[in-house]
Amino acid sequence: MYADLAADYTRLAGLDHPGTLHSRYDQARFLGQAGDLAQAARLMGSVASDYARVLGPDHYTTLASRHEHACLVGDAGDPAQAAQLMAAVAADKARFLGMGHSYGWNMLDTLRSRQRHAIYVGKAGDSAQATRLMADVITAVRGFGRDHIGVLTSRYWHACFVGDAGDPAQASRLMVDVATDMARVLGPDHAYTLASRRWLAYWQKRAAAP
Repeated sequence: MYADLAADYTRLAGLDHPGTLHSRYDQARFLGQAGDLAQAARLMGSVASDYARVLGPDHYTTLASRHEHACLVGDAGDPAQAAQLMAAVAADKARFLGMGHSYGWNMLDTLRSRQRHAIYVGKAGDSAQATRLMADVITAVRGFGRDHIGVLTSRYWHACFVGDAGDPAQASRLMVDVATDMARVLGPDHAYTLASRRWLAYWQKRAAAP
């Protein structure tokens, strides 16, 4: 449906029309949700390039499409490339949107890209660096409050990377608190709560192993 819509917009209004660009953006997102991650990544990369050309590199929509492109690249199986792309996105968001001195959406959006950068660094195999990057994100995001979903997920990933970096005992200690807070905030049956409990059991088993 979105492919047909994008084709019609292109035919009637041109490649650079906002409706054409937005339709292609949505097409890429839904392709990814449908499981065709490689094609979605290619399309989103093209959309991001066109947004940069039409709207400028510092436009929020350009930055958002670049963020989505990096995520799709990582989800398609190339976390190293995704980490490089997301590092550039996070740096540009900090420069163009600003980190600010208040905990507003600009700061949160920049931190969202920094969090994804750390995740892809870890998935690419550098758990120690991912631990350091995620610790920096946690420090920056704490002002949103202990129960903010960005804080909870950052603490979750930090605990995972601590374990992957070779300290399952410390990962267990961190994940106990994460699992407790996720259960309290999100409920005991939430997917994030269940994931944190599963990883807690894993790291506890690893820490107890001789």
